[in-house]
Order: sequence, then structure tokens, then C-alpha cells
Amino acid sequence: MVLTMMTNALSVEVLLIAARGVALLVALCVLAWALMRWRKTAQRDAQRLFEQTDLLTVELNALALIVRSTSERMEELHNRFDTQSRLGAGAPAASQRGYEFATRLAKNGASAGDLITSCGISRHEAELLIRLNGGAVARSTAQENGTVPPNQTVEPSNARVEKPAKKPVAVPAPTKNAPAPTKPDPMPRPTRFAAVG
Repeated sequence: MVLTMMTNALSVEVLLIAARGVALLVALCVLAWALMRWRKTAQRDAQRLFEQTDLLTVELNALALIVRSTSERMEELHNRFDTQSRLGAGAPAASQRGYEFATRLAKNGASAGDLITSCGISRHEAELLIRLNGGAVARSTAQENGTVPPNQTVEPSNARVEKPAKKPVAVPAPTKNAPAPTKPDPMPRPTRFAAVG
């Protein structure tokens, strides 16, 4: 009996050791599976990271090209500005001479189209010069013809004539018991009591 008990105890211990071994093998298999899955995930993440790094490199290269071209344009504009500022000292005098020439042409009776083509000014400027200086031609022509005395001024033919504003007529406000206003007759009616002459 003691022998059977010992064999039973021994078999229980062997069974426990075997169960521990099986549990350890299962744990090792689960650990190996988890490590393989983690490795695949890490490889996928690394691949994504490399792709994003490549995209960022391409974008950085494009930005570097844009910055380089912009700096070249800025330098070109700076050089242009320098040359124009050097040449610009004489430009106001030239434009002033252009306006003086346009004024002389307007005084001599040139049209707006002539001023635009010969002096390079805008239509509004040409019309303004004709309005301001075109009156001299009209006055001198009228005085030469003898139609206007020398002390009277003649407005240019293209000058705008402004009409005087009409004064508002005050109409009394109607009261409650007042009769409605009537229109006056255009022709007076003969009365009964006409004067006999």
C-alpha cells in the first residue's frame, strides 16, 4: 500500500511537471507569435516612415527650388530698381516736359486723340487739358472774328454747361378742415361784372 501511494504521489508529481512543461511550451509559442507580429508591425511602420521621409525630401527639394527662383527674381527686381532709380532722376523733368508739350498742343486746338497719341497721356488727362487750355483758342478765334469784345470771355465749345438748380416751392400742409388746393386756371374767365369801356 505504501508502494502504491508512492507511485501515485510520483505519478502526480510527474503529471504536474508535464503540465508545467506543456504550459511553458504554450507560453513560449504565444511569445514567439507576439514577437513575430510585433516585428511585422515594426517593419510596416518603418516602411511608412521611409515613404514619408521620401515625400518630405521631395517637398523640401521643391521648396528649395522655389526659394532659389524667388531669390533670383528678387535680385533681378533689385537690380532693375537700382537702374531705374539711377535713371529716375531725369524722369520727372521728362514727364513735366511732356505735360508742357500737351498743354501747348491743347492751347493750339489739338483734339484729345492727338494729345493721347503724341504725348502718351490718358484720355481723362487729355480731356482735362483741353477743358483747361482749349478756351484760349476759342477766345482768340472769337476776338479775331469780332464776335466777342476783348474783355468778354468765351467758354470752350466742349465745356460742360451747368443748369441752375430749381428752387423748391413750399406747399402748405393741408389741415383737417381746409379745402383741397385747386389748380389756377390758365386762362382767366370773363366775369359778369366786366368793365364797359
